[in-house]
Amino acid sequence: MKNILVLVEGPAEETFVRDVLAPYFIPFQVFIIPKVLVTKVVPGGTNFTGGHGKNYGHIQKDLQLLLQNQKHFLVTTMLDFYGLPSNTPGVDQTLSLSDCYDKVAKVEESIERAFSHPNLKIYLSLHEFETFAFVDESLLESLFPGNQASIQTIKNIKQKFGNIEKINLENPPSKRLQNVFSSYRKPFDGPLLASCLGIDSLYQSCRHFAEWVDWIKA
Repeated sequence: MKNILVLVEGPAEETFVRDVLAPYFIPFQVFIIPKVLVTKVVPGGTNFTGGHGKNYGHIQKDLQLLLQNQKHFLVTTMLDFYGLPSNTPGVDQTLSLSDCYDKVAKVEESIERAFSHPNLKIYLSLHEFETFAFVDESLLESLFPGNQASIQTIKNIKQKFGNIEKINLENPPSKRLQNVFSSYRKPFDGPLLASCLGIDSLYQSCRHFAEWVDWIKA
């Protein structure tokens, strides 16, 4: 059995990893545990979690703790590429790159190089976890019935970009969904849609996500 800790950005990613990703990998003898990123430590109180925070230090500190305290675990991440703190390794080098896959690879490689730890694999969702909601608009139609105009808007967005992992530019996927469906609930509806789709559908539609899945399998 291989044990993998996944540092996640918030409750939506935590639910996805716990309820969708982890069960999928049990037959592969891989045990996956999500850990939510801590963005503020409150002495004697409840720590703040979720989001990147404004400083890469939050990500760096949590990764260091996971790598130091869980030496027999592999450590990976499921954080959004969109909105990463500007002082994240490699972010400044993405300004000269035009392809989003090149951009995300540069940052992932830069973070891994900064840690230089054999148990660490960085995965950044391109651009957000909510990208998964665009895989199959028929599921959005079942979740938000009677919104034919909104479903057509989703179809138009998909057609415009061609590749759903590239949906960002003017607005990230989560904001697009909230603009189209006012009742869209980020922490709940995203994981629900991903669960209905299943890992295999996400694998076929999202190239960068598929590369991460292949790493976990390996």
